[in-house]
Amino acid sequence: VFSMLSSGVFSEDTSVCSLTQYRPNPGDPKKPTISNTYQMRTEANINNRQFTTYYHEYVSYGGQEAAVHIDAAGYKYTEIYSFRNNQLFHIDRTTNVCTVKPLSQAKTLYLFGQQTANGVKIFTGAGALHFGGNVTEQHINQTSVRGVMCDMWRSCQYWSALNATMTVDWYFSVGWWSTARIKANIPVRCHVKGTVWQNNKPRKFDHTYDFEGYQEQITDGRVFMTPPGAYCPTRKNAMKLPNPQPTFRFSAEIVQTDLDMVAQIDELFDAQLKLARYDRTPFQDNGFGMNPYTEIHDFSTGVAYVIDDAGRNCTAEPIPFGGFDVRTTSDSGHVRVRTAKEFFYFDKYNYTYEGRRTARDILCNVFITQRTDWPSPKSGLSTWEWYFATNDYTTNIPDKLLFAVPIRLTITSSGGSHYVYNIYNYDERPAPIWYYDISPCYLEDKAKRDFKFLLPGNFSQYASTNVEQFRYALLRVIAKAGNIGTVPLSPVRINNINFDYDDNNNMVVTFTLLDKAPLIGDVQTPVVENSLTDVANALMNNLQNKAFQLRILANGQAVTLQAQPSNIAQSAHHNAPVKLVKKPGGSTGISGGAMAGIAVGLLVLFFAVGLLATYAFYRRQGGAFLKEI
Repeated sequence: VFSMLSSGVFSEDTSVCSLTQYRPNPGDPKKPTISNTYQMRTEANINNRQFTTYYHEYVSYGGQEAAVHIDAAGYKYTEIYSFRNNQLFHIDRTTNVCTVKPLSQAKTLYLFGQQTANGVKIFTGAGALHFGGNVTEQHINQTSVRGVMCDMWRSCQYWSALNATMTVDWYFSVGWWSTARIKANIPVRCHVKGTVWQNNKPRKFDHTYDFEGYQEQITDGRVFMTPPGAYCPTRKNAMKLPNPQPTFRFSAEIVQTDLDMVAQIDELFDAQLKLARYDRTPFQDNGFGMNPYTEIHDFSTGVAYVIDDAGRNCTAEPIPFGGFDVRTTSDSGHVRVRTAKEFFYFDKYNYTYEGRRTARDILCNVFITQRTDWPSPKSGLSTWEWYFATNDYTTNIPDKLLFAVPIRLTITSSGGSHYVYNIYNYDERPAPIWYYDISPCYLEDKAKRDFKFLLPGNFSQYASTNVEQFRYALLRVIAKAGNIGTVPLSPVRINNINFDYDDNNNMVVTFTLLDKAPLIGDVQTPVVENSLTDVANALMNNLQNKAFQLRILANGQAVTLQAQPSNIAQSAHHNAPVKLVKKPGGSTGISGGAMAGIAVGLLVLFFAVGLLATYAFYRRQGGAFLKEI
């Protein structure tokens, strides 16, 4: 409460008062008690210097923390005292600049605590107000203060940390006075008058503190948190940042508040399969149209497929530099898929835990960092804050997330841009490979082959009860049968797996095999793929030689299903061709052509955040599926 300048330590100044001067009288009313948790607003009139400041202070002895918001001479700042971590945070509320120092070095430590032989200790509520406790007060009289009838209590105090002796007059509302908080004996005013010694010279001081809004609870714990966007260097980290899994998916709403722009995107990511996909609608027509589109990046081959969702037109080109799922290799001439940490921008900079804050009505753990490489290297400072739902919240997915539930990301750049990424439906379970469907890019003659074969067995028992499980088991066997030597068959080339049953309740399986990638991208070591003809021949050989066996667990029993050679067939497609644009040569970033037409419109929003979420092998090739044995 008391604002003074520190000085050397001397002794009590008896010309002001004596520590034994004021003693309680037998007829004194009961002294008010001060809660160990309280908040109140203060108008501080520094009479000897003719200026006024405003405070809003909070004390939580149980939480080992205190905070004060101060407005003084046009300067607005907040100081947060963390006695658990022995740190003082000073935040300029105009610039949001934060500085940190040990509490033991804070000149204002005397407001809420003291240095002891066992370290820095927080005061109780009575200690913070310097009333009651070890202080001896005498009841003087009852008097009106600001129209409120009060009991006046006087004491003589000496503060060794300030080398100050003072007479302290406290005014508390009388017991029969009704207050807004339905609490008797609340603090109304404190008048402090005395002498402080500095450099062996006395200086008189005279302060009056008027209080309002006193209450013995703090309902909003955010008062002990640094404000949103305030990055505090050297803050001690109290919680580790969650570790993202290599596969995840989500939907996002992206808001750029300074431009009043909002967009939506669905994102899928699989670092293990080196696949990424996102679905969105462009802001403007740059030659490709305004239809929603899907973009799939296959980092095994280095090819990006951009598919018009309405017209089903496809553009294929090398994966461009600069995408938010893309990292440039050390030689700067190739691209690679980001790791999960790189997608969330967790890889280079350390995040520190701020505390808990609410986003979208969800209580979140909040982490913060500052970067100098966004949106491009050698950029100015940008502040990043990640919000993750606390463990008190559950989601509607059957398995507990190994990562966490991301709720929001905010980015504020030194140039004034402010982005808010609201994240919905986050799920780290891998999804079926057919979510990366590139078949619209293979509608030319002879660009794919259809296969059909018969699996003897009870359709109702093995397939109809869980279609996705059975389809995924077929995918694994088909991919294995299409391998030639050491060259694997990419699962993205296996499309449209379906099955039905015949008159004998056997299973009729059909699928489509796609041609190899139409070009070689800019990845450092692109996968060499076998041609459509070679893979088709390998599949037919394995099917005809009874090497095509589907082994599954059903009802706890191992079952082997053998494809019947006499029922195997393949046929070439003869659809009307849809133009496949092949763009050979090195990537030059997002520029020119159909790809740029749909990408540039959203680039303003999306180039910053590596948040491609992904779908992949369902349940990491296990989980809820029937497992191949």
